[in-house]
Amino acid sequence: MKYRLPPLNALRAFEAAARHRNISHAAKELSVSPGAISRHVAALEQYLGHRLLNRQHRGVIPTEAGARYMSELTDAFHLIDAATRQVARATKPAALRVRFFTTLMSDWLSPRLGTFRTANPDINLYLSASLRPPDFEAEDLDLGMLVGPADWPDLHHDILFKLSFTPVCAPALMNGPHPLRTPEDLRHHALLYSPMIIPHWNEWLSRAGMEGIDTNIGLQFDSSGHSHQAARLGAGVALGQTYFLLDDLKSGRLVAPFGLSVEVPGDYCLVCPRSRKDEPSIAVFRRWIIDEAQRTVEEAARMLESKLEL
Repeated sequence: MKYRLPPLNALRAFEAAARHRNISHAAKELSVSPGAISRHVAALEQYLGHRLLNRQHRGVIPTEAGARYMSELTDAFHLIDAATRQVARATKPAALRVRFFTTLMSDWLSPRLGTFRTANPDINLYLSASLRPPDFEAEDLDLGMLVGPADWPDLHHDILFKLSFTPVCAPALMNGPHPLRTPEDLRHHALLYSPMIIPHWNEWLSRAGMEGIDTNIGLQFDSSGHSHQAARLGAGVALGQTYFLLDDLKSGRLVAPFGLSVEVPGDYCLVCPRSRKDEPSIAVFRRWIIDEAQRTVEEAARMLESKLEL
């Protein structure tokens, strides 16, 4: 069968421009100049005899024919991408490139990776940590993290954890010169936090009925993970991300002196391109981390329930 196909570069340029509704964004994705995108689209329109994009001051809008064509091309490119990955997997070990939030990676995920490796020795994991949102079009990335859920039409998401916080400290602070027995005792200790945690500290203190504690005069760190480490070393009391610190609480490296945790709006979500969620290696990792997260949530709930309620 002889296929009637326009030049592939023209198809890629049009699909990217129509999807982004912006010539410059398409050029960035394809690593070419905006002028090259425009020339490819013009050539494709001439080839087809139809206008595909209406140019506007701040971008482009697909015509009715252009919108249909873009949708079909996007599906076709997804199929080509999936077929290519399948062939690549047949010739070399499966590899997953995953990016997590820094604190989730250091405090929760890292101690569990051995179980994944043992169960899935044929999948090579390449891990990175950052608060930066994943850009699956511009980065060589298979899975990432976002706080949501939100309107992510092109992404599949799995909720791992609620945003839950409770004060944590080293066991020594429970029996020092100013033992931590009630929230009132926090007045005698340094509060540890990263800038993002200040509103959650204020929410927790409000829920605990505490007034007059200035969260801005504690010890500030650039990440929650560093504030957790300072708490382990006895520098003060951190507002810990409850589920991330389960291993510390079980081992006794940290204690949660009060039976109160607060949940704030939002969820920690594992995300990947919707079209790739059922690829074998991605699906295996998703199932594994969802199960691990569920076990953590259940264990943390039992542990906090054992504390006296305020």
